[in-house]
Amino acid sequence: MKAIGYSGSQTISAIIVESISTSGIYCFGEKKQIQAVQNPFWESAPKQVEHTHFYLLVLPTKTKLMQQLTLIIS
Repeated sequence: MKAIGYSGSQTISAIIVESISTSGIYCFGEKKQIQAVQNPFWESAPKQVEHTHFYLLVLPTKTKLMQQLTLIIS
């Protein structure tokens, strides 16, 4: 992964870890899309817009299913 992509995945991972308790975060793909965008009302050079999509598998430490199974087994 390039430095920009690595930085982006670190940012996403930090947001996920702050939001929920996880036992693992796995990135199994990355898709980048670069597009030239031009405003038809202004005579200016087109801007390059980049979008990055990460394909993640997030494993939470606790889920409702696991809590229900724990109650059933106990």
